[in-house]
Amino acid sequence: ELLASALGGLLTNPALPWFDLRLSRNAPDNDEVRAFLAHCRERLLALFNTEATGFQACVHELYLDLCLFGTAVLYVEPDQDCLVRFSARPLHEAHLAEDARGMVDTVIRTYSLTARQVWNQWGQACTANVQKRAQEDPDARVNLVHAVFPRTERDPASPASAHFPYACLFVEQESGAVLEESGYHELPYMCPRWA
Repeated sequence: ELLASALGGLLTNPALPWFDLRLSRNAPDNDEVRAFLAHCRERLLALFNTEATGFQACVHELYLDLCLFGTAVLYVEPDQDCLVRFSARPLHEAHLAEDARGMVDTVIRTYSLTARQVWNQWGQACTANVQKRAQEDPDARVNLVHAVFPRTERDPASPASAHFPYACLFVEQESGAVLEESGYHELPYMCPRWA
């Protein structure tokens, strides 16, 4: 607990600006550019410190997992209300794989939601069984898999999410039905390791 709190206080302290923004070496550097970057940093810090994003609560959980187990998982997802939402995922949910350089590039997450939550999230993409359970027993648990992995076959020039560098699949575990297939420009899971 003390080490996790120290990491939070030193690395992501909400009372201090804990990161800065700058342009590349060859970019023009003048007062207007510096003022713009300072304004962007303040907006980003405000976003990180907003309770709705959950960053400060989740980053502490991340530091606890990192200190106790040497690995942690933080999921970053878009949110309609507050732009982005952070959630520290329990380690038992996540199965990680690394690329040849030792960087995590694949996350297979197994978790469950209620039938009502699955129906609200994916609607008609749900199997008939889940749709029925959402009506008759909305609190019944539905096991899901969220798989994010590098896409090997894609058209980098395409703007479609099906061609983004990382594939994203949400699958109903019992039936194997794909609820959603999309993609990400970057891995949406942050998986720090204590080495």
